Amino acid sequence: MSKKTINLLKALESSLSTLGVEKTITNINTSLEFNKISLQDFILHIVCEEKKIPLKSLLSSKYYTKSSKKNIQLVSYLLYYQAFLSQQEIADILNKSKASINRYIRDLNILQESINEEKQLKNEISFFENKISEYKKNMY
Repeated sequence: MSKKTINLLKALESSLSTLGVEKTITNINTSLEFNKISLQDFILHIVCEEKKIPLKSLLSSKYYTKSSKKNIQLVSYLLYYQAFLSQQEIADILNKSKASINRYIRDLNILQESINEEKQLKNEISFFENKISEYKKNMY
């Protein structure tokens, strides 16, 4: 047996002894379902979940407040740099123009640490990038 197979069996044995058969099966099935979500959908999901906003409002807002604009900027930035979507693909998803997406991404690239609001936004970006990195590790 290969080393990976032995490690898999040891992990399975450990899970069975600590969690039991039913919980181990549930965890495996949950993991499989979790990995079926595309990176694009995952990004949209975590931003909506953390910001406590419905996905529909993020995708269809024509008139928006300052906070909803920030959410759209954040999603645009993450989809561009983490999911590697083109600006046109992002524009199609968010029902915005390509020029708007370009401006949103550009604005987030020039954030300054000295301005408190921009520093907070940079921290949010880091938070989401860390979550996305964890998802990517589990995905591949």
